Amino acid sequence: MDGFLLVDKPPVSTSFNVVSLCRKVFQMTKVGHSGTLDPFATGLLMVALGEGLKLLEYLPSQPKEYVGTAVLGASSATYDCDGVISVTIPPDESLDSLSKKVDLSFINTLIQENFLGSISQVPPDHSAVKVRGIPAYIRARRGEELLIAPRQVQIDLFEVTKFEYPFLSFRVQVSSGTYIRSLLHDLGILLGTGAYLDSLRRTRIAQFSVEDAVSVPRLESSIGKRGEVGVLPLEQVVQHLPRRDLTEAEYLPLSNGLFIDALSADHAALETSHRVLAAFLGNRLVGVLEFAMPGKLKFRKKLHVDLA
Repeated sequence: MDGFLLVDKPPVSTSFNVVSLCRKVFQMTKVGHSGTLDPFATGLLMVALGEGLKLLEYLPSQPKEYVGTAVLGASSATYDCDGVISVTIPPDESLDSLSKKVDLSFINTLIQENFLGSISQVPPDHSAVKVRGIPAYIRARRGEELLIAPRQVQIDLFEVTKFEYPFLSFRVQVSSGTYIRSLLHDLGILLGTGAYLDSLRRTRIAQFSVEDAVSVPRLESSIGKRGEVGVLPLEQVVQHLPRRDLTEAEYLPLSNGLFIDALSADHAALETSHRVLAAFLGNRLVGVLEFAMPGKLKFRKKLHVDLA
């Protein structure tokens, strides 16, 4: 079985738990996913099966869309509900006075001025970002002082969908590598109230929607009946890549590790982020081509698929 499965990850369950379940459903070991969701988060997880693993790095990965809820007036060591929660509002500040100070207009102004477009963001200490070769969350658990370098991320949309202090519901569309936890933590700092992420759901990755995903209970009921679960073909997930249609005469030398001549149209791939082409023989995806040298193409990833 080769392809991709859209899964709606439930809360508490980890991304690895979903992969393990898919291994049972499809009775295969070659299974992986395209991007981890925190255990408390829910929503879209793209799972690669078989030869799909070779295409993970070429998946359309952005924009990613999330909906969620933040709690103002408190903070968390992990920036989310899994951490130790500390009240951050002054003891003499009443809920009524705070709700008057922190209104929707003020929040929207801060978002417009600070959290749209290309912004600099510091990942949380409790994250998988590596610091001197070790994941930051491991160093944070040891009590080590961390200095994580900021990174540029793109925020295309950040809208408040509902606000009733201290609860703020939102929807965002962001680039890969954006930490939603940091986004809400930083907003809480500017508001002067503090904030932590209480719930998060990934609703979309590029053109793929959680509405088309299979639930974990449905997967569990499909163990031993893998034909009942819809799998996206490999061809569907590379539609964003430039395409090169091969002839049999070109495919054979490529399969043996040799080069073929690039066509003039192929050079457009050099202007894309991945700088590769999706190689087709007939209507079957057979691999990913790269420029081995000027004017010459070779397989960067060759797929072992049935061409019959």
